[in-house]
Amino acid sequence: LLILFAIIIISVVWDIRGEEIVGIASYYGASPKKEHLNENTAMNIPFSAELFEAAMPDRKMLESVIKITSLKTGKSLICRVTDFGPHPRLKRIIDLTKAAFDYLSDGNLEWGLMKVKVEIVKYARRNKN
Repeated sequence: LLILFAIIIISVVWDIRGEEIVGIASYYGASPKKEHLNENTAMNIPFSAELFEAAMPDRKMLESVIKITSLKTGKSLICRVTDFGPHPRLKRIIDLTKAAFDYLSDGNLEWGLMKVKVEIVKYARRNKN
């Protein structure tokens, strides 16, 4: 039942048009655990809020390269998906590192949310058919 609920949430949250996803992005920083214990991302690399990296809830996106465009500022960047998140219940399609979010929002971190378009530049090698 929980899996069915998660599938319904993801299908409602994600607006997928081919290789594009439109929705809400948030930014995440290092948790005290990651800062003090040098916890790694899901890719087993050290987390850094200063790099342009992202977390997406779909596990098959891990290691993929994506282009993220702010629908408010028009700015875009290329980054790699290195972690999992945000939780589907949050109704967000992607978490960005503070550096990536700061760049796309022109330094306006006040709300911590922005509408973005995510385009797949390159799927991770293991996801190719």
